[in-house]
Amino acid sequence: CMQADSSRRPPPPRSCDTFVYVAGGGGPAATVFGKNADRPSDEAHEVMHCPAASHAPGSMLRCTHIEIPQVERTHAVVLSKPAWMWGCEIGANACGVVGGNEAVSSLLAHELGEEPRLLGMDLLRLALERGATARAAVGHLTSLLEEHGQGGACEEGGDWTYENGFLLADAGEAFVVETAGTRHWAVERVPPGKGRNISNGLSIRTGVESCSAGLKELCVAKGWWDGEGPFDWKRSVGAGGRAHAKLDVRGRERAGADHLAAAAGRVSDGSLPAGDVAGWLGWMAGVLRDEESGAARWGASGDGSSTHCPHHAPTPTPCQASASGLLTASCRRARRSRG
Repeated sequence: CMQADSSRRPPPPRSCDTFVYVAGGGGPAATVFGKNADRPSDEAHEVMHCPAASHAPGSMLRCTHIEIPQVERTHAVVLSKPAWMWGCEIGANACGVVGGNEAVSSLLAHELGEEPRLLGMDLLRLALERGATARAAVGHLTSLLEEHGQGGACEEGGDWTYENGFLLADAGEAFVVETAGTRHWAVERVPPGKGRNISNGLSIRTGVESCSAGLKELCVAKGWWDGEGPFDWKRSVGAGGRAHAKLDVRGRERAGADHLAAAAGRVSDGSLPAGDVAGWLGWMAGVLRDEESGAARWGASGDGSSTHCPHHAPTPTPCQASASGLLTASCRRARRSRG
């Protein structure tokens, strides 16, 4: 594999894709979750376990770029992450919550600037360490985003930065969280028996379950939404309220949606039974290996940019740095708590 030219600014991500099929409602017996990532090919990655821990009142937590107040108790987690970064790209906690993140872009991206804040991967790890359910994890993530903001270098030794999208799930439901600017966000719920995928772009349309305070007013003030019809998150913060070809589901996002639709068809015709755990895992593994659609990329392209390669190592090796993960949320419903 060719090594990425470290003197060049990293290209836009081209192969970050996250998938979930939620248990119940005619779907699998256990929630199935998977993610591909396309971090720079010369970046070391590691898989690590962090045990549950108690923390002294008033203690602070050092994330990648900034310190924030620590909570009294954190859950045990397993994480796949760039070695230099505190946060993670994919992870799971002991309560059965899983999650992954994607780089996205909105019309508010200029707000990020150069000020260090929480990275999207920091927000994901914090959500997993603090949330006992997927819904609770979403609450922690959005609260931390509003309080501390997102931003800062997302590459070691560089200044590349981006907004973020997330997919979080447990045994009973899943949520898509997408962000815009430093502190705005929108959430879409994925109910039992349904599948959902995200790629490197905004994807929530009018199915907004909740959003950041002042977001709709901001969109009205900027002329991105008339304040009367259904609020379309992607059309508003992604296209300034205009009908645009980019609003269509296409590319890897379309391919991922097609994979989910095909799985739903197999559920309907009985060829993929709910209790066939091996079958569901095999299906998700096949989705993550789909090179033809671009959901999986191997090695490096001719221009030296990074592409997908599913390996993990504590030190850089050729064709190693991009991560691929496959997880199943616990068949036992995650504990319901305020955590």
